[in-house]
This record gives sequence, structure tokens and C-alpha cells, in this order.
Amino acid sequence: MGFNQGANGNLVITQQDNNGNPIDFDTVTGDSYQVQLDLEHHLVHAGKHFTASVIDADTDSGGSKNYAFVSPDTTTRIHLTGQLYSSSSGVLEFYENPTMTGSGNAITILNNDRNSVTSPTLAFYDDPTVTGSDIGSRLVVQTIGTKATGPFGGAGGNVNRAREFILKQGEQYLVKFVPDNDDTRLSLSLEWYEV
Repeated sequence: MGFNQGANGNLVITQQDNNGNPIDFDTVTGDSYQVQLDLEHHLVHAGKHFTASVIDADTDSGGSKNYAFVSPDTTTRIHLTGQLYSSSSGVLEFYENPTMTGSGNAITILNNDRNSVTSPTLAFYDDPTVTGSDIGSRLVVQTIGTKATGPFGGAGGNVNRAREFILKQGEQYLVKFVPDNDDTRLSLSLEWYEV
């Protein structure tokens, strides 16, 4: 990439195409605009960006609500972010390599390019069967809301992971939420791209 002064005094940025031919972008007149997309936006257009979400309308205290996902044992890398909303306070935990005997109910996954026929390689499940006291390596633990009592106690909130995890190949993961109150409403949304 080079910078030059154009004939009219404007700054001209010169870049080469795949064949080595120069492409000039005039910063004032806007001739030959260069369009740039961030990687995630590009991968939506490429059919490699996915979304899945699920709601549980009644999770009670004294137990936990569990979600599982499994990354493929291939060279494909899963770049994952997620958000959990809870109507009540509680504790969110995210584990790698949990011991599970049943995967649970499959959750529908959508390709964000609704015209694409590309299927995801990540599998996502609701209510997996977690066994034993060793439920893997905890990657994240976070409280949601406040456990205070009274008319404003036990208020919920959300956890939003802005930075992605690149998941291990061929690995199981567990999202576990333990609510402080009965009748807790949960919503989990995952977004990821696969490259």
C-alpha cells in the first residue's frame, strides 16, 4: 500500500490487486471506493456464522439449569461468544470437558446467512445429563444480579461475553446456571463462526 498526492492535490492511497495491478483510492472524491468488512460480518456473508438461543421459563432454586455444546473433532475452529439473561439472581459457570452421560435435547441452530445451506459443525443441547462431582475445568464463574431480600431482592441481570473463546477440537462444554429463587426465567444465546 502506498500514499501519493493526486493531480488535484488529494491524498491517493494505492493498493495492489491479486495480480499486482495498482488500485487507486482518492480520499476526497471517493473514486474507486474500497469496501471493508470486519471478519465476523464477512463470515456471515460466507455462510459460516451461526446463532442458537433457548428459553427456560421455570428454573427453580436448589437445582441447576444445564446446557451443553460439543465442538467438532476436525480442523474447523469454533469462535464462540454468548449471553445469558436471568430474571433472578444466581451463579453462572462455564466448564470444559465435563462428564456427561447424555447430551440432552438438540437445540435448533440457524445459519445467519439465511440463504446458505451450510450446516454448523458445533452441536448445542438443552438439559444434558451431568454425572459425578468432577464436571470439568471451570473457565468462567460469574454472579448475576443480587441475592438481597425484600421487595427488590433477588433481581436478575445478564452476562454478555464480548470476547470469544476458540474452543478445543472434539471437546464437550457445559454452561451451568444455579438460580437463587424459584420460577427463574432464563435465556441463553450463543453466536459463533467456524473457520
